[in-house]
Amino acid sequence: MENLTNIINDDEYFKFLNEIKRDIISIRRKVLTQANNEVILMYHRIGKGLIKNTKYGNYFIDTLAKDLKLEFPDMQGLSARNLRYMKKFAKEFDYDSILQHNVAKLPWTTITTIMDKIKDEKERLWYAEKTLENLWSRTVLEHQIATDLYNRFLKAQNIEKIDYFILTHCDEDHIGGAYKILDELQIGTLYMPNKENDTQTYERLLEAIKRNNVPVNRDLKVSEGIQYTIGNAQWKILSVDAKNNLNDSSIVIELEYRNTKYLFMGDATTEVEKMVEWNQVDVLKVAHHGSNSSTSQLFLEKVKPKYAIISVGRDNSHNLPDIEIIERLKNNNIEIYRTDKNNTIWLTSNGTEIDINPLKYNLDGTGRKQAIFFERKYLPAFFFNCYEYEVIQNV
Repeated sequence: MENLTNIINDDEYFKFLNEIKRDIISIRRKVLTQANNEVILMYHRIGKGLIKNTKYGNYFIDTLAKDLKLEFPDMQGLSARNLRYMKKFAKEFDYDSILQHNVAKLPWTTITTIMDKIKDEKERLWYAEKTLENLWSRTVLEHQIATDLYNRFLKAQNIEKIDYFILTHCDEDHIGGAYKILDELQIGTLYMPNKENDTQTYERLLEAIKRNNVPVNRDLKVSEGIQYTIGNAQWKILSVDAKNNLNDSSIVIELEYRNTKYLFMGDATTEVEKMVEWNQVDVLKVAHHGSNSSTSQLFLEKVKPKYAIISVGRDNSHNLPDIEIIERLKNNNIEIYRTDKNNTIWLTSNGTEIDINPLKYNLDGTGRKQAIFFERKYLPAFFFNCYEYEVIQNV
């Protein structure tokens, strides 16, 4: 057959031809992306179904794989091994996170690599976003994970030493990622209440303290005077009632930076709220992830914050924050930021004005709840993520 392109040798023709080619390539890419997206979401639904159907015994997945292969002999990805990956995918990635972080746009082999090599949910999502952003191949992704890019990113923020590392109390959701911080960064002093816990998480923390020879101060006292300074900021402990339950043993901190004040409540309940003489503050780190065991109306009338930041995991089993607390904050004309909706929350101040910005991904080295204060170029900055410990650092 004669090559027709030799007959038409015209610039406009070739321009038109190239436009069609670009359009076809673009549409094909969109179709493939959308198809991949639907397949990944289908895998998640299948995984959910596998989690629910536990009554069929040990050979359930193997039997299902064989039956699916008989029905769809030409379809890849329905092996027993892959079905088990789907189950793991559904268990370890919630549906909203998949949509919010565009996980479904990744190739399935990339997702399984992330699941195999990274255990922390937030860290997984960070690598997923970076893979999409930089168009990493699977080989490049594996290299970045092997060289610990996630923690190198933290250190790239000039965070290599933490002068004051404060574990508010020893509940698992407040100390769970601390061991990794102790292993990765230099710690000036670790502060924690003198009330222990009997969990494996607590034991892992103690092992990390010993392994890294971290100086620890557990003999903490409440003081109306300024106890600690960092640059132009001062902070003091308002409550650390280690005689009560774990939540009320929380180290409660008020930090003052020039003309601005910040209050960190840990998990302190209304019992603590009744005992302390509170000052008016600009930013309230809401207690106990927004539980109605804290943040009473009387307390809010005393502290009068402009902003409230709630550190809470998305789709958590306790259904926090409580709607009652959200409504109470709104009724007091307090602007609310939440880590389950805003991811990392980045706060900076010049000592008079406060700027709060949600970030696309988290910056902490654990991938969990975290609040960090540090002074850089005379501007204080906090970031809040979803394990709960306060860090004060001088850079």
